[in-house]
Amino acid sequence: MKGPVRSFGVFTSDLIALCEWLKACQIQTVAMESTGVYWIPLFQMLERNGFEVRLVNASHAKNVPGRKSDVKDCQWLQQLDTFGMLRGSFRPQAQICVLRSYLRLRDTLSKDCNSLVQRMQKALTEMNIQIHRVISDIPV
Repeated sequence: MKGPVRSFGVFTSDLIALCEWLKACQIQTVAMESTGVYWIPLFQMLERNGFEVRLVNASHAKNVPGRKSDVKDCQWLQQLDTFGMLRGSFRPQAQICVLRSYLRLRDTLSKDCNSLVQRMQKALTEMNIQIHRVISDIPV
């Protein structure tokens, strides 16, 4: 299925222009592949603008030989989606995604904090400053 194909940038203004263009083309559903974390802002922008977004596992659509460009790839995804041959991946509700992001960040910061404390303790020990002995020798 051939149709108009355009390229857009990755900045917020570009994503807004993409949504406006899709609305002008009377598009209601969008199928997209998830690659790293780059798909998340686009996915969220499309959802916010009322599109039904189907997040597709890239390996489900890649098994066809001969597609070597982004344009051919997007046209192939469009054709598969039109024929109902793509199944969307599970994506939790927006509130759950926000909570999950906070919890992951908290976990990362906690692990980073522990690592930094261990580095400081090692550096102090290398300088023969043994705070753990000083603190334990203080009478209560």
